[in-house]
Amino acid sequence: MKLSVLGPAGTFTDAAAKAYLKTQPGTTVTLDYHPTFDQVYQAVSGDNLGLLTLENQLDGYVSATLQRLQTADVTEIGEVTIPVNFGLVANVANLNQIKRIYVQFKTEGQCQNLLSQLPSVQIMTTSSNMISLEKFQTGEIGDAAIIPQSEMSGLQFPLMKNHVADQDDNNTRFIIFKNQPANLNELSKQPLDTNHFKAPL
Repeated sequence: MKLSVLGPAGTFTDAAAKAYLKTQPGTTVTLDYHPTFDQVYQAVSGDNLGLLTLENQLDGYVSATLQRLQTADVTEIGEVTIPVNFGLVANVANLNQIKRIYVQFKTEGQCQNLLSQLPSVQIMTTSSNMISLEKFQTGEIGDAAIIPQSEMSGLQFPLMKNHVADQDDNNTRFIIFKNQPANLNELSKQPLDTNHFKAPL
């Protein structure tokens, strides 16, 4: 069985997928990474599953997921919530020296307090926090990125700020789904799958 998720590896979606799989012992599942929401949906067929972001505590619902739930023949079979936080890395010594910052599209809404301190900085929106880190690492002097707090360990740059989300107890909720219309009779036979799992802090 495959579990298709928004990649690359190392993202919060990846962490959510692994947290969900821990609740399914005895099941052999291969994580299947894709760069876009559409490709995740298109990859889910037969007995395979998909996982996508549904809602963030600070930045609200993810419209691309809601749209698919409303228009596609998919059935939500479970949810998982994980804690998320972010750090800032920059290749300059001070905030006022930053010229360009890479930020994932949902991360931006969760780090407004920090970004409000950078009114003249060019915001480069990315599709993934790991892509933000990659683009920063291959960028120019004056670049910065907001990345998962878990990725801060081992990095060494002139400016590094931990825990830059607008609040510390920030969480994101993900859905696990199958590519089929909802069948209430079938779902009633799978009480475990419909539980909501919250990963430990």
